[in-house]
Amino acid sequence: MDMSKGRLVDGHNVHCDVIQLSTGLFKLEITTRPKDAEMAERVWQLPRARVFIVQDEAEHEARAVLRSVWAIDEAGQPTFLLS
Repeated sequence: MDMSKGRLVDGHNVHCDVIQLSTGLFKLEITTRPKDAEMAERVWQLPRARVFIVQDEAEHEARAVLRSVWAIDEAGQPTFLLS
């Protein structure tokens, strides 16, 4: 899966980005935007937020989170299918 392209789910572009914090740790951020709209991205909290010491671990988890997005509601909020 190409993380830079994200996924298209229910007509929304969905991305899970790795963000470096000022502390040097990394966190994940989910964003959604309707595919054909000029609306701004919406940022959502993950159901189980974590911080990571190593960027590679954060990127691995970001791929798993992106794969777990099951649906997007009308407001753009993702629903996750977590295992």
